[in-house]
Amino acid sequence: MTNKTKLIADQKVFSGLTSKQQQIMDQHSTLIAFKTGQYLAKEGDQAEDFFILNQGSLAIEINVAPIGERTLLTLMPGDLAGWSWIFPPYCWVFDLKARSDGEAIQFDAAALREHCEKDPVFGYALMQLFVQVMCERLKSTRIQLLDIYGNPTP
Repeated sequence: MTNKTKLIADQKVFSGLTSKQQQIMDQHSTLIAFKTGQYLAKEGDQAEDFFILNQGSLAIEINVAPIGERTLLTLMPGDLAGWSWIFPPYCWVFDLKARSDGEAIQFDAAALREHCEKDPVFGYALMQLFVQVMCERLKSTRIQLLDIYGNPTP
């Protein structure tokens, strides 16, 4: 078992996948390193991949004119980054920026979409885990926005 294969198998987010499904994920992934300040994704760019963070931290950001960049959420090791690859037009809707040096597993979105089409059981399992991540992410973002804006006065 390679280091990357073990990293994938050990990810909590992938615990609902069978070992065969985890192997598919492994076949279409690469271990990458990134530096502080590096963008792994930019809003509007093609979403050709997604990531599982192994080390370091990533910020999900939006650019608010005229204010500039605003962090919506900070991702830590074990967090999944990116779901824009799932639905057309397959474009990133946020920036993904490294807050520290780190390492992630980068997944080939087109290859995995193809597997989802060919193997509906795999596709359903993958969509289930992404929907769960989306729901958790929306809750976290809501809490962060409440912290930023506070409770409105009546």
